[in-house]
Amino acid sequence: MPTSITITSEFSGSVVAKGATDDLSAQLLRHAGFKQIDDWHGRRHRLPTTTPLADQVAIASHAAEML
Repeated sequence: MPTSITITSEFSGSVVAKGATDDLSAQLLRHAGFKQIDDWHGRRHRLPTTTPLADQVAIASHAAEML
């Protein structure tokens, strides 16, 4: 069953990917440059907050293409 993964820029400025519950999707996001976070919210991926805006766009686009 396909999963739905959303990559969004949040109000805080963080770029977050949610919905990568399988290992392949998580690996692709990490390969693109996202950092995996496992906490009480579940598994999610976020770009470092120091990532320049142009890089955020490029990384998120690359991740979406790979997924």
